[in-house]
Amino acid sequence: MWSTNPPPGASGMAMNLNMAFAVDLSPQRAPLHIHFGLMDRLSNGATDTTYYGLNALYPFFRFQTGTLFFTLGATPIVYAREDVAFGFENFNPLRGGMSYFGEVGYEAVITPEISVNFAAATHWVNWNNALSPRPILDMTASFRLYFGWASSFKDNVNTRNRDEREAGEYKGWRYPYGTPLN
Repeated sequence: MWSTNPPPGASGMAMNLNMAFAVDLSPQRAPLHIHFGLMDRLSNGATDTTYYGLNALYPFFRFQTGTLFFTLGATPIVYAREDVAFGFENFNPLRGGMSYFGEVGYEAVITPEISVNFAAATHWVNWNNALSPRPILDMTASFRLYFGWASSFKDNVNTRNRDEREAGEYKGWRYPYGTPLN
């Protein structure tokens, strides 16, 4: 991908670390929510003798309707490593490189403030006018936490009338604050 060696074949399973912060740009009741944020994705992989790593800081847009979401991002802030051992050190800037990111996923709501996400993602690098021959593909299970006054469970439930709550506005598992049973 960024190596002077021939590109590796499939490298099997490896550890990836992802962290994102985003803001929802849409009104609360919009059918399509557009999030803008910043995401760091660290991906590792290996062949029999070489360990590869890619770390990129992506500005991104996420489009979410109901429980399905689609995310796109691109960045010139890319760090790569090629070493004989697994690790999180020795990353070097990939000057002149551009990394692209795409993700599609499902959000399972637990409470209005917490959800579990399942996603499939890919990111690939364009470096020295050549696109990486084997993009990184990953499967992710993650928690999404919502912060801010608009996401506050207490405000959302207590300031809306009972008919809205009974209409199933929050389709999540039963949680400690509960939903009225009668």
